[in-house]
Amino acid sequence: MANLGTASIPIIPSTTINIPKPGLLYTGASTNAGGANTTLTPEAVSPATTFNMVSVGDIVYNTTVSPNTIGVITGLNYTGSNITSVDTNITWNDGDDYNIYHAYKVSNIPPAVDISSLLVGDGTLTSSITTNTTDGVNGSYTSATFSTSGSGTGAVIDVTVSGNAVTAVDVTTTGSGYEVGDTLTVATGVIGGSTALVITLVDEDITGDTANVTDILKNQGMGEIGIYTKDASDITGVDSMGNTFSISPLAGDTLPFFVSRINTSSATAALVGFINPS
Repeated sequence: MANLGTASIPIIPSTTINIPKPGLLYTGASTNAGGANTTLTPEAVSPATTFNMVSVGDIVYNTTVSPNTIGVITGLNYTGSNITSVDTNITWNDGDDYNIYHAYKVSNIPPAVDISSLLVGDGTLTSSITTNTTDGVNGSYTSATFSTSGSGTGAVIDVTVSGNAVTAVDVTTTGSGYEVGDTLTVATGVIGGSTALVITLVDEDITGDTANVTDILKNQGMGEIGIYTKDASDITGVDSMGNTFSISPLAGDTLPFFVSRINTSSATAALVGFINPS
């Protein structure tokens, strides 16, 4: 089974998930006569006269600056029953142009997989055996106990011994926190014989690792990756138009724009990328 991602973000190709596409809610110019601040007050709003379609967590672009700055709506300000301004996490000057996009907080995207988890499947770790036994006790060892040289926890493996050697290592539970180069050791007390089984993890064994955090989406193409956020965390990167961004989406948000690069490390945010099938 191939690795789902090149580094910290698992990349899952699919033609059935809800790929994020821009859902433009409002566009116009700001009126911030009091000076630069993070509250966006519109001069005029299209298509309506208020921001009543906006929700906390929606994405906002300041299109006056170059490259565009991209932020998230953090609060709604009412006059009577109408939303007349919004709080954001980016700065607005009087006359700055904005676009507000729906953030796709409700979608068909499955739950995010954990960063640095092992790939589940039959035989997924078999090719990573670096030390095998030659006199193990034949049999199937379900939920075989193992130790690790790293900090990963929670994974569950099944081991098959045939002809006195380990012939298959299956992963049944992903766990988290595993990295390339970590060793998993199954002691002789589990599989018998005189030599412990040692598995040395490679990139193909892990859904994502912390390498190359400044260029996570290299080798995945430009502008074709949608991002689902498992947790509410700061995310930085470059969108498909070349705009740098730094936003704090809510947990479960799908960004309404495609990205060409994410600079955020896996320690900061749990993300899953989705390839645009078109």
